[in-house]
Amino acid sequence: MLQRDLGVEVTLESGPYGSFKVSVDDQTVVEASRLAFLGVLPTLDEIRTQVTAHRDADATKGSEPDA
Repeated sequence: MLQRDLGVEVTLESGPYGSFKVSVDDQTVVEASRLAFLGVLPTLDEIRTQVTAHRDADATKGSEPDA
């Protein structure tokens, strides 16, 4: 869903006890700890915000003129 909505390559890595990581360009953007099995999870909006911020930071980095 994030790949389609935001147009970035997103990787989801599942771990033990419901933990997971969301990565963009091999950098972890969001990480849900082992407390995930208790329902302590980041919301989709939080994940989307972090992925968008990462994408925008990369876009800004690429558009800066060289000194």
